Order: sequence, then structure tokens, then C-alpha cells
Amino acid sequence: MPESELPLTWPEAGPRPHRFAGIFRMLQGEERHEFDESIRIKGLLNKIVMFEDAILDGRNRYIALVDAGIVDPALDWRGYPDLFTAFDGTAQEALERVWMLNEQRRHDSAGERAMAAARYKKFLEQVADPAKLRKSDAELAAEHGVSERLLNSANAVLKNAEPDLVQAVDEGRVSVTDAAEAARLAKEQQAEIAAAADRKAAKRKVQAAKAPDLPPPLSRTDLALFSEAVCNLAHEAAKKHGGAGASISADKVLKFARDLGLIQQSGEFGFTRPMLLALNKLRDTMPDKPAKAPKREPDLLGPTVPPLGGEWSQQIGGLSGRDTASIAVFHEEDETFSVSVHYSFATTGGGGPFAGSYPDFHAAIAAAAGELLHTLRDIHDREDSVTSDVTRRSAKAGADWLQHKLDEWGIALPDPVSDAVDEVLDIVAGAVGLQLDYDALVAEQGERKGHHTKASAEPILRAGRGADIEWQRIADDIGHPLGTVQGWSFKLGLTGKGTGRSAPRGRKSEQQAAA
Repeated sequence: MPESELPLTWPEAGPRPHRFAGIFRMLQGEERHEFDESIRIKGLLNKIVMFEDAILDGRNRYIALVDAGIVDPALDWRGYPDLFTAFDGTAQEALERVWMLNEQRRHDSAGERAMAAARYKKFLEQVADPAKLRKSDAELAAEHGVSERLLNSANAVLKNAEPDLVQAVDEGRVSVTDAAEAARLAKEQQAEIAAAADRKAAKRKVQAAKAPDLPPPLSRTDLALFSEAVCNLAHEAAKKHGGAGASISADKVLKFARDLGLIQQSGEFGFTRPMLLALNKLRDTMPDKPAKAPKREPDLLGPTVPPLGGEWSQQIGGLSGRDTASIAVFHEEDETFSVSVHYSFATTGGGGPFAGSYPDFHAAIAAAAGELLHTLRDIHDREDSVTSDVTRRSAKAGADWLQHKLDEWGIALPDPVSDAVDEVLDIVAGAVGLQLDYDALVAEQGERKGHHTKASAEPILRAGRGADIEWQRIADDIGHPLGTVQGWSFKLGLTGKGTGRSAPRGRKSEQQAAA
């Protein structure tokens, strides 16, 4: 291992870590403190393994022994036969030993496992017989519990990223996916991203660096004309369906925008063949004739109408015919707007109806788009083996398309700092706010990852279920098996989510006492 990659606390004298040992990160923070304390109390349970006069396995144990005064780094390690042992084997056997020993006792995140697998692959190509190398990236990814996409991203980071960016990934300040994107940028831009304080800050810098040149925002006059056109169409649709308000398909709205010259007649993004096959099924089904169903009292979203397709839905891959994204609802009784976002993104994402009452079309679109963008980007950034690569690509294409449209319309997402959007934030708090609360708790207890108790994990579990986070993602975030997480949640009464019949409930005796 090069001197530049040594931890700052590594002794100046004594053996250095073997390059193979760098496959896995060293312990840090509270995790490191607990390990050192265990060595001090229990002593060394496994000897430090040496290969080629360097530490092959046991870097953390070595530092703990030096700090405790048990080993003098200035003396030859061979003088401590009870603490050190030499590995007698080939380089490939040494590499396999490091991998097998560490893989079994680590509870790292998917991103960390992907980086470890990429380093393992890199070293394996150096020491193994090429004729015997038969494993593909897909096989390696499956063996190590990560997606092939994530392994490819990790390979790109090791191959193209600057050292400080790789270090930021190892320290958890930049995600593997964002680092792979940043690795395509100039050195100066990579350095700026590597200096980010956390993953969210790094993601913002990556997105800013990749932002395309976009046309100037629309004028207020253009927006007013656009809103008026949508309003008129809403009235027409309401009369067709026998109600006081109705959903408007995205195609209808965008047609008005094009007729006004606000949006160009062109598509911006290409799609994969599976996406195209799925998107071809999403045709605008809004009828031209009045509905035969009896008149119903409208709720917040207006009367029930046939499934609406539309351009917005079609550009966001993975939507089914009955769960599509409508774009505008006009409520005649109080002359307000709302937006419905009801979608089922492949098999790994999803959401229920999202609606709010806003004084103008601009605010309604901004609120709904913010919710949808957040979900799509979350799906794209998932580092797990459950979400398929096709789903991630679809999510990215949909998020990019939606962001591009918002820029064309001159519609900005709500600014969390601005008092002017308090009513928007109140409505989206149930979706985005709970997600942010969950993320904050996970980050706050990051050092306990893989070492939680039921009590320490309880705040994260409650926040996760409240925000409708998937079980597998919660398990990955806190570093414990899925079964353990579900078992803890069951004991805590987190058998459902939200309110109503599926809400978390206490024990039967507690419910009877409350009654």
C-alpha cells in the first residue's frame, strides 16, 4: 500500500499493510473505539497474518496492539510469535484469504461492498491465471450481494477517479454512483466534489456540474396564458364527466403549451428497448364523449375518470396503464388547482395520490413535481440488489425529462428556506419531510451501523416505517440482516404504516387497556 494511503495514525516504524488488505476499509470512529476496547479487555483472539513482510490481515488489530503498548513497532514482528503468523501460499491464495475472512465478518453498505468487490477484481486480474478467469461482472456482483450496475460504477471510480475522490467514497461522504459520474469530470471539479461534507452536498455538486444548458425561463405573461388554457380545458373536462372538476392528461396540457409556442416539438431523451415496449402501452385514453357513469360528488381530486396516460406518464418509464401521472386538476367550487401524482414505478417504487389545493397552476406543478422527482431520484440512487438496472435507468430518464420540462416552463421547485412556500411544504411534509427525517437519523447513528441494538435502532425503524421506507433499505442502512430488522419492528409494534388499519399497533393487552 502506498505511503499516501496509510491512515494518519499508522506508526512511522514497523510493517506496512499489504496492498491486498486495502480491499476493505479500516474501522473508524465509534466502531474503532469499540474494537480497541475489545482488544484491551479480551486480548488478541486471532493472530495478525503477514505476507511478503506486510500485514495481510489484521491492520485494525495491529494498531490496537501498538496503541495499547503491547507491540513495539520498532521491533521485528517475528519477535512476537504469539501475535503474528506468516502466510505460506501464492499471491492469489493470499488474496482469496483476505476476501473470505473479511467478507464473512463485515456488515458494510452495498456501496462499500461494491468498492471492495471492484478492488478484489482488480487484484485478481493481476495475480490469477487469465485462462482460469471465467467470472463475469454479473457473477461477481451476485456473489457479493450488489447489483452489476453498482459494481460497474465502483470499477469506474477505481479506474478514473482522482485519489481524493476515491478517499471520499471510502469515508462515506460521496456515494459510489455519484463518484462514478464525477470521475468523468475535470480534476478541479472532482476535487470540489471530494471536499463535500456529506453525500447530499456531494450529490448537489455532481448535479450542478452535469446540468445542461437550458433555455431561459418563461415570462409571467406566457405562464398566465398557459394557466388560462389549462383552466379552460379543465372546465370542458369537468362538463364532460359530469362533475365540478376533472383531471387533465399531460398530453392535453402540453398541447396547449406547444400551441402557444412555449415548448418545442421535440423529444430530448432516448430510451432502452424494454422501456419503449412499456411506454407504447401508455396511450392517452381520455374519452371524447361524455362518460356514461352516473354523476358523483367530486373529492379533492375531482370525480373519478378513466385512466389518463399522457406525455408526462409516458416519459417516466415503468408506469402501468392504470397507475399513471395526471398533471392538473381544477376545483371549480373554490377556483384552486391541484396536481395528482399516482404511480406504480415497476415493482420497487410507488406512491399514492398526492394532492393539495393551490391558488395557481404554477405552485401546484412545483409541489407535485418536487414529490415525484424526489421519488425517482431515490429509486435511481438505490444501492441494493433488489432494484433492477432497467428500473434505475427508467427512473433517471424520467427524472431528467421532468426536470428538463420544468426548466422549459420556468417553474422552480419550492425553496425550503422561503416563507412563501410554507403551504407547499406543509403538504409535502408527509412525503418528503419524513424521508429527510429518516435520512438524518441514519446519518446521525452512522457509527453504530452493524452494531445496533433494538433500542438504538428503534428511532430509525419508526421513522423508516412512517416514511414508508422498504424493509430491505432499512436493513441495508443500519447494517443488520432483513430478518433481524423485521423481528425488531414486530416487537416494537411496527406492523403497518401511517394511520388507519395499517398503522403501527401495540400489543393486544395494551389495546384492551386503552379501550
